[in-house]
Amino acid sequence: MKNHNFILILICLHATCQSLWPQDPKVLGNLDNQAIEDSINKLLDKANNLRIIGDFKQAQLLIEKLHFMRKSIFPDTSQLIIKSYINLANVNSMIYEYDNALQYLNEAESICKKSENQRMEEIGIIYSYYGRIYKDMGNYIQAEQFLKMADEYFSQEETINKRRLIFHYLLSAEIQSYLGNTETSIQNYKKGYDLIKKLDDNNSILVTYYTGLALAYAKSSNYEKSIALQKTAIEIAKSDSLENALQLAILYNNIGLDYLEIHQLNEAEKAFSKAFRIFNQLGVNGSYLAELYDNLGKLWSLKGDYMKALQYYQKGLETVAPDMPADQFMMNPNIQQIEAELPALKILKSKSNCLSALYSKNKDIEYLDGAIKTSLLAIDLIEQLRNSYQSYESKLQITEQEYQIYNSTLNLLDIAYRKTGLSKYCDIIFTISEKSKSSILLSVLNELDAKQFGGIPDSLLIKERNLSKSITFYKENLYEERQSSDPDRAKVDTWEKYLFNAQHEYDQLIDYLELNYPKYYNLKYDYSVTDVRELQKHLPFRTSLIEYSFSDSVLFTFIITRNSFHMLEKIVDKDFFEKINQYLYNFNHFDFSVQSLDDYTEFCQTSNFLYNTLLIPATKYISGNSLIVVPDGLLSFLPFETLIKQIPEETLTSQYRQLKYLIDDFSVSYSYSATLLNQVSGRQKLKASKRLLAFAPEYSEEENKIIDENQFITRQNYRKNLFPIPGAIEEVEAINKLIPGDIFIGPEATESNFKDTAAYYDILHLAMHTVIDNNNPLY
Repeated sequence: MKNHNFILILICLHATCQSLWPQDPKVLGNLDNQAIEDSINKLLDKANNLRIIGDFKQAQLLIEKLHFMRKSIFPDTSQLIIKSYINLANVNSMIYEYDNALQYLNEAESICKKSENQRMEEIGIIYSYYGRIYKDMGNYIQAEQFLKMADEYFSQEETINKRRLIFHYLLSAEIQSYLGNTETSIQNYKKGYDLIKKLDDNNSILVTYYTGLALAYAKSSNYEKSIALQKTAIEIAKSDSLENALQLAILYNNIGLDYLEIHQLNEAEKAFSKAFRIFNQLGVNGSYLAELYDNLGKLWSLKGDYMKALQYYQKGLETVAPDMPADQFMMNPNIQQIEAELPALKILKSKSNCLSALYSKNKDIEYLDGAIKTSLLAIDLIEQLRNSYQSYESKLQITEQEYQIYNSTLNLLDIAYRKTGLSKYCDIIFTISEKSKSSILLSVLNELDAKQFGGIPDSLLIKERNLSKSITFYKENLYEERQSSDPDRAKVDTWEKYLFNAQHEYDQLIDYLELNYPKYYNLKYDYSVTDVRELQKHLPFRTSLIEYSFSDSVLFTFIITRNSFHMLEKIVDKDFFEKINQYLYNFNHFDFSVQSLDDYTEFCQTSNFLYNTLLIPATKYISGNSLIVVPDGLLSFLPFETLIKQIPEETLTSQYRQLKYLIDDFSVSYSYSATLLNQVSGRQKLKASKRLLAFAPEYSEEENKIIDENQFITRQNYRKNLFPIPGAIEEVEAINKLIPGDIFIGPEATESNFKDTAAYYDILHLAMHTVIDNNNPLY
């Protein structure tokens, strides 16, 4: 892990400490209290020295003293109090107290916005700090949103502190690097550099610039360029004294990691040794030392000395979880003991890989078991991180980013199961499969339940709903405008600003609810997955659930009935996934009018291949004629009903009607996960006031003319390409004869009618086209 962040912290904390209490005696002279002035200056100097050597706990205590002293002298609306809150946020983020840090920024923001003479620069600074804290939490999407809004405020201020603006550009560049936008990252670094050149005393900031730019190049695998930039930074840092010592150590750590990437292990070891020596001299602890231990562990793993690597990983864990028992390298901390989540997550993944390599070398089951326990703790940590994010986009980001740990854990569990035959490993594999599925959808449903049953007053629920509607409105407008060949920049900028404000207010409201309504909090964050035995209680008789889960090379199939649970494993290769992709492509572009006999033959062969792979091995464990499918990955797009049991003996003509499909033998339904299915099955049924609501719109030219008046271009374009659905109106009329209710046909089948009425019915039946944007599925 490269550590550019700490150098940015040093810059911003130094700038903040300097401005927390003006040194101008005119400001303090009115107090006529030289003793207070002297005390404040001493505390400032001491706090500054503590942050240089990385003793943030003591720095926090001193800065809290400063804050209380100011509060006793200055009014709450004073700019000094605002800066004091910012500094408290800063130092709390350094010791991983992110909730406290965000709360302090909320206080500062609230004072700024209530002030009659609010300065744009101050709000921009606060939003920039929000961005840095969210970045430290690993929430890069939310960090990016705050930094964009900080840009908006900075642009409205004619005079702005150059060092502050440099810090902002460098932070923005780092975020873009983490998001994989290398070109944008480098552009932001160059903006910062243009300002750095205008400063007289710019050595420390030049070090930061070169360090960050090196990180951007390393992210794009240009390690030679990264190393060259860091060598330049090292030479500049060497020219200064203690002020740059910590930056120098971080640079040695970073350049060592680059050498690891290009397998120059001796150079890496030299760099890490230099970093370690400086850390020891300064008494540095915390995540910076932990990341160095992680890198040293990687070094010795590459050298093949796994036992020595484990010692370093264990030291790293002890650093981020000081209260953990440290008597043996197989030990892991409890999740509650971990203070720095992101560094701990990296070390846990490295440690698991190391233990797995030891097992491959020695075939000692103890190492395999240790690797599994370490991976399971890493997964729990990922879920804890994801739960701390409010927006669904941020939750998606960390889920995608850390998906590989789920795969590697499944592989380890599979090896353990084949080695021992113990059923406990089947249970754990099923649990991991469930944790990797629909976690975000589960969080949405949990939050809905929490709002309904969490004891929240109606006034706050109404506010939450209104903010949600505003967020949805601006997101949809932005999405639609960006589909245009020539988006209106003014509209996009305006809606982005309104969206940011609504989202920010929404997040603050949710934080308030979590703090003041514990029942809401407990319901919202209950992410436990279903137990097989619990699921079996709710499965109907003569029904089988078949759940699939992929690791890198193994397909796991779970077959669950009221009375049995079985797990099957099958090695799958590239050919298997190619066949699924080809089948889906052919299915989605099916046109009877151009079908040839060769197309029919290919369909039969591929459909039967998938049937034999996915269903035949499970057949002997399936009971009843009702099948619930829980797919995974690509299988989520597969219509299982269309798979055929056998290929016809003769394929002289295309007789699709004569084929024996899965739907002929089973009633097939789907669920996103067994946990979701169990939640729905197990909860008390709520009866709506009416039974059936059915919609069957028309797709005629007359209807298209009406839709053309709609403001959304995307809908207009799609609507013009939709053809009438034969029998849709007859379908809903026939259903209405069987199940009493209300139907909306043709011009009455509108979105507004649906939104106004849907909540009052048990069954919703929509006989219409659907259009899915797989790149932007939330739309």
